[in-house]
Amino acid sequence: MIFSRFHKGHILGVAAVLIIPMSFFASKGLAPLFVIAAVFALAAEYFQTRSLPSLPRPFTALLSLVVLWGLASSLWSITPYDSAYLTLPLGATFLGGLVLVALAKDLRSHERDFFEAALISGVGFGFALLAFEVLTPLLLTGILFKIRYGVELKLNYTSDNFFKTAIVVLALMTWPVLNIFWKRKRFVVCMLISISVLLLMYRSGALAAFAGFAIGLASVGGVWAIRQNAKIIYSILIGLAVLTAPLIPPLMPDTKTLSEMAPNLPDAIFPRVFIWHNASRIIAEHPVLGTGLDTARAISSAAQKYPFYGQLGSHRQSEAIPLHTHNGVLQIWLELGALGAVLLAIFLVMLIRRIGLAANRPDRAVGYGVFFTGLTIASVSYGIWQSWWLGTLWMTAAFTAASLSGETDTDP
Repeated sequence: MIFSRFHKGHILGVAAVLIIPMSFFASKGLAPLFVIAAVFALAAEYFQTRSLPSLPRPFTALLSLVVLWGLASSLWSITPYDSAYLTLPLGATFLGGLVLVALAKDLRSHERDFFEAALISGVGFGFALLAFEVLTPLLLTGILFKIRYGVELKLNYTSDNFFKTAIVVLALMTWPVLNIFWKRKRFVVCMLISISVLLLMYRSGALAAFAGFAIGLASVGGVWAIRQNAKIIYSILIGLAVLTAPLIPPLMPDTKTLSEMAPNLPDAIFPRVFIWHNASRIIAEHPVLGTGLDTARAISSAAQKYPFYGQLGSHRQSEAIPLHTHNGVLQIWLELGALGAVLLAIFLVMLIRRIGLAANRPDRAVGYGVFFTGLTIASVSYGIWQSWWLGTLWMTAAFTAASLSGETDTDP
């Protein structure tokens, strides 16, 4: 049997090698990569041990409630078919993610050795690839593009966010690598990796990834500054932030005022502020039930556009919400209402508390680092239900779980 030759460490390791190059050259392939990793890792484990992983009951129950509430929302949804249609793949994604994380956290010694070597190699190669393409810029991509299409590549990689997805994936994948080197007491290496990744993010123009990684590093400092109180403080802050999210955009200046106050802000900030103001207004119209699962893209019509201001006071126009809210928390409030937001708050607080139970302080620090990096990016980019994004988050959780030391720490 072919699976008798492979173990789950092989599967996770191969996924770790592929994830950054795939995010750069074929980002839509991240969703199939996640599915293949979950299915093959499960098959390899079953043929090795003739057993199935035990899923964490609280998270399984909570995510099942999210799917059921999403299905129920099709009864009042503005696009009932879309709401009902998403529930099956969403449930399958949650199940696959829980399976992958459960398998990753119980790696045996030889499986862990292969996975860690593959992860370090994959992230190292991914960093080198991105650094080369950012600094040249796009030399390799241009050559491949000309071979494939027979014409020169004409693209402003910063304005077109060419590196955005790959840099985001790098920001997330760096954390389990840092944990591996931290376990080996390679503290200088950890510092050099962190600085190099930050510089590359800044140079690439992927400010969401830069901000997310920087906030993740700050949360790591909090673990050393406030110790076990980090779990309590982070839980309170995140719970309050999620539950009060629709009240925050009205407190922000509108794009006209913002362009007058800070005309040289990065251009991507202005459309986001415009969208968040509109999302907050629509949430206030449907605060309890929301508009239905996966309805953010259906709220606005391309024929109805509204003016707003951009960088240097430029005049722009857009739908009230083009595709999604560019903020995962606001999107859940918008589509699933107050109950959906409560479920999200519970889920995030449960994650924080689970990280707080990690064996030692470095594990907790890395757990919080990747948590806040992912949450920050999800709060300014992407639709929360995009399959590649959910798959990336689940693979990040699995790789981070696989990197944990499992050692006991007497330091509180």
